Amino acid sequence: MSWALFSSIQDKVYTDRSLEEIREWGMAGLIGPGDQISVDDGPWVPAHEITELEMNWVVPMKTGDLYGPCNVPTIRDFVAENLIDAECYAEHLTSKARIQIKSLLQGHDGPQTELLKPTILQPVQPAMEPNLPVPQTKVQKVTKPKTERLIINEEPAIPTEPTPYPNSTPPPLPPGAVRPES
Repeated sequence: MSWALFSSIQDKVYTDRSLEEIREWGMAGLIGPGDQISVDDGPWVPAHEITELEMNWVVPMKTGDLYGPCNVPTIRDFVAENLIDAECYAEHLTSKARIQIKSLLQGHDGPQTELLKPTILQPVQPAMEPNLPVPQTKVQKVTKPKTERLIINEEPAIPTEPTPYPNSTPPPLPPGAVRPES
């Protein structure tokens, strides 16, 4: 089988890969929630739908955003990089079970999730273009809406009422002009 990866962050396609190579990239945290996978030039599917990548978790970032789905090695990297707090809870994508991140990491110390040395990905020309936009997944990075700052214009307001004449007498009209009745 020939596997292909579309990296949404790099906007590149990596073709002619083995499942083991794709899995190694996933376990090294090189495959993100917006990436897509194709097998034997088939349709592109969200990477988290590939069972072998174990991208089953959604985690809260210290910025307040949610990140996922991702796998345990990615979560371990995020804790090491101080991007997430191990005291927070991760949520399983399908079961919705919640577990404290430090407990999740303690339960996954086996060699199947051992962090691998990152591989430098080399792009190739795609055999076929991925279906863009990326199909909607259950959870992707969510950002809080930005609040707009209100800028108050300190220029004097334009009067809406006519300014009264200082002497209560209107100025003289030019020759031939007619004063409107009020």
